[in-house]
Amino acid sequence: MEAISKEDLAIWADLADRLGTREFQAIYRALHERRFRPEETIVNQGDRNDTLFFIAQGSVKVSHRVNGRELFITTLNRGQIAGDNFFSPSFWTVTLTSLTPARIHVLQQAALDAFQEQLPELRARLHAYFLSANTISAILEKKKLERRYDQRFTVARTIRVHPVDNRNTPIGRGFRAETADISQGGLAFLVSLSRRESARLLLGRRMQTQLPVGGKERFLTLKGTVIGVHPFHVLGKVFSVHLKFDHPLDQQGLHTILG
Repeated sequence: MEAISKEDLAIWADLADRLGTREFQAIYRALHERRFRPEETIVNQGDRNDTLFFIAQGSVKVSHRVNGRELFITTLNRGQIAGDNFFSPSFWTVTLTSLTPARIHVLQQAALDAFQEQLPELRARLHAYFLSANTISAILEKKKLERRYDQRFTVARTIRVHPVDNRNTPIGRGFRAETADISQGGLAFLVSLSRRESARLLLGRRMQTQLPVGGKERFLTLKGTVIGVHPFHVLGKVFSVHLKFDHPLDQQGLHTILG
């Protein structure tokens, strides 16, 4: 997309104001246009799609599946954007479906990465705009539809983490990490990553953690899948990795960990 049309400039006026002329033009040139028919799925809940969607025309339904039921969340219209996991690697927690014929501009992760050296502040400014304009996360939280349903407990332990192969066997030397919180369904741990791309490589990987619990057992081994990797500090290189257990802990197991 070379020249900025008057229509698109009007639609994305707030974004242009937030970014400034040079950064807005860079983003606009990197966009690709896609068109959707009514009732066509744009992205499914559970997808690893890391695209940022800019709705230029039409209406888009946002829904969430829970226990086999589809729940309506909200409707997105012209001038709104969607794509939580564009900035923080995770699986989509909602499904986007076009309600009417829709024209949508899409931004791929690689396209934004290409501007990092030339426009180093572009990602942060685009993220700030997204946080101010995005409504999906707030609605999910209000409806209590966030990804982890179990009560979380703060716990600080040094753990050993190993990737797991397709035979369910730990591989490599592993690495040390610090736990942030735990629930019956999963845990979050903090890890330092030198490159942002490394965070995306963790998404969907199976991991084994060895959690110190004391007593005769000394360590509790827990396996699961990484379902989210989020920056822990905005400007730092520490990330919060969210692991969903293969098998939820029972109350006794959770009590053993918490002490």
